[in-house]
Amino acid sequence: MEKKNVLFLALIVFFGIIFRIWNMPYIPTEQMNFEFIGADSIFEILFENALAPFYPIISNLFSLPYLNTIYPYLSVVFDAVSIIVLYFAGKEFNDKKNENLTGLLSSGFGAISVFLIHLAKNHSMYSLVFMLSAFIILYSVKIINTQNKKYFIPILIFDVVLILTFNLSIFFVVFNLLAIASFYAKKRKTFEACAATFTGLIFLLSPIVPFILRAVNAPDYIAQYSLPFDFSHVFIYLTNMYSPKLNGIDEFELTNFGFWVFVIATSVIGIFLSVKGLLYKRNTTYWAITLFISTFLSMLITCICAKEVLLSKYLITIYPILIVTTANGVPSLKSKTLKIVLPTIFATITIFYIIVNNLVSTNLF
Repeated sequence: MEKKNVLFLALIVFFGIIFRIWNMPYIPTEQMNFEFIGADSIFEILFENALAPFYPIISNLFSLPYLNTIYPYLSVVFDAVSIIVLYFAGKEFNDKKNENLTGLLSSGFGAISVFLIHLAKNHSMYSLVFMLSAFIILYSVKIINTQNKKYFIPILIFDVVLILTFNLSIFFVVFNLLAIASFYAKKRKTFEACAATFTGLIFLLSPIVPFILRAVNAPDYIAQYSLPFDFSHVFIYLTNMYSPKLNGIDEFELTNFGFWVFVIATSVIGIFLSVKGLLYKRNTTYWAITLFISTFLSMLITCICAKEVLLSKYLITIYPILIVTTANGVPSLKSKTLKIVLPTIFATITIFYIIVNNLVSTNLF
């Protein structure tokens, strides 16, 4: 790693930390401890994290003397590590010519992500979930690129810790292992490899097919749940991932200039770059698309069946994919002007919102 890239990454991590501790509300350590929660149904177990002991253990550990001074900033530490991991994940996602650019952009987008900043400021467990997911993404890309089985070891370790932290991550973990097995085998180009790839893809789609068939044969199948769910929640998820204004759908006013700048402009740029990054011809492209779609749709169906609102935090495990692919979209642009203009506009709007939002008490729009 070149010295200039070390310097750039250090600056990105520094500002990422500043954005998170700026006006961070103070919560006494004794109020931040978690207890194990009982559950009466499988959906309570999934959505209330009733059987996820890892974060409560950390919570109680850092309530000990001397360590309790660190605990209020533990989510910031997780995010700082995540920003560094995103750099290496971005490097793995692109070729040697553009790997450093993609890596720095990945860490930069992670540092200014208002969604991650919001979670860290609220001392959320999801900062840890994001960090573990970022590690899994990094080693998954490594094993696909290098075909080296040794990377299965850290993947499995982080998988176990992630499941013990966040129950809903089971979809991400299972589909990632299936996707790795499928595309790992595909590269070997043997009959057994092709069979393994086909079988893996069938398993990736298996949770979705029965639900779709049932919904098609019985038009009232979805309606029977009387959901607090509608597909605007998908729009909310995407804007929360890219926009500095969280839950921007609540301010859906076409005459509101702030809505167009802080929600629409940033979301359009982010989604456009992410799609460009996904279409960039790499082995990891098909793995990323498969993992994202499988996890997203499975979580969507689970929320429908559980009569739960699709909250953005439920899908934080696939957020590292969006960040890395968005960064990967910049070097894939043919126009040098767009390579500079699009990320600059995105970063300028986001950082401006962060600064102003921390300096004034009223919302920008």
